[in-house]
Amino acid sequence: MHYSIVNFPDTDEVEIIPINWLLPSLDQCWWPPYKSMDRQVKAAMDADEPNIQTWSLFSVAILGGGKKFGTYQQAKHNIGKALDETDPPFESEVETKAIQGRLVNPDDDEIAQTIKNWLKGCTKRIESNNKRLAKRSDPLPLTNSPSVYN
Repeated sequence: MHYSIVNFPDTDEVEIIPINWLLPSLDQCWWPPYKSMDRQVKAAMDADEPNIQTWSLFSVAILGGGKKFGTYQQAKHNIGKALDETDPPFESEVETKAIQGRLVNPDDDEIAQTIKNWLKGCTKRIESNNKRLAKRSDPLPLTNSPSVYN
């Protein structure tokens, strides 16, 4: 079984999931109903087959350019790299051009400041995730799972 590193945009959480949890569109995945994080991790590591009667469907973005890993542990080992390699999800073409150094309207300081603040937030989240990953030796994901919705 192969694994992907995904971001749940609604909660900004990063998780490792087996690819059999992904829908063919690759923008949604199934998530088990278990309340215990240990049980959720076990389900991911064992690549449990999703039960569409009891599992929840969530929007996801695959990180690291869509790279697949042969084991859960390989994916866990590469979370920091996947976060670094992932293109940030820009909200508009204006922001994309601003990041590339070509502001559409160089006089629009409000857009420039918004983009700078957004980038600072992204950098802080990445650094925080990398620090948490470095401290972990167990096979648990970096964050709590989306089970808060269940």
